[in-house]
Amino acid sequence: MEKIWKKIPFTGNKYYASNMGEIKNLKTGKILKPIIHKTTGYHAVTLSYNSKQIKYTIHKLIALTFIPNPENKPDIHHKNGIKVDNRVVNLEWVTTVENTIHSINNRDLNRKDIKLTPEKVKEIKALLTDNISHEGIDRIAEMYGVNYSTIHRIKAGTGWYWII
Repeated sequence: MEKIWKKIPFTGNKYYASNMGEIKNLKTGKILKPIIHKTTGYHAVTLSYNSKQIKYTIHKLIALTFIPNPENKPDIHHKNGIKVDNRVVNLEWVTTVENTIHSINNRDLNRKDIKLTPEKVKEIKALLTDNISHEGIDRIAEMYGVNYSTIHRIKAGTGWYWII
């Protein structure tokens, strides 16, 4: 695939993005070295414009520059699940729910840090009643190895709400 450079829309003529996932400072001609965001694992760079320095994730800059978003979807999905693969062909605009579903479907369910699966959430929802006590929520949390707030969010419909 041929590398194509385009101006990042909101930076004037200061920064360009490539379809291969790179960001370049036009004044210096240098490609910016990304950092890996500690909590999200995404590549990020700091851009200076309008007398401000602002950190941006590279996938967002690439999507804003190259990928039309007629439905105004707020999130960007990495199709192959690799957070640092910021090539245009690997990115797509999605809703938050679509992104979460992709994340669940693509995660390694054998990882030790993943405690709930869609199947377990369905079981939990079946156990939750409208008048369940605080102690009942605590017991369910203990059964599934999660904390009280996780079960409370499932009950309130703010956590795992797409699982019916």
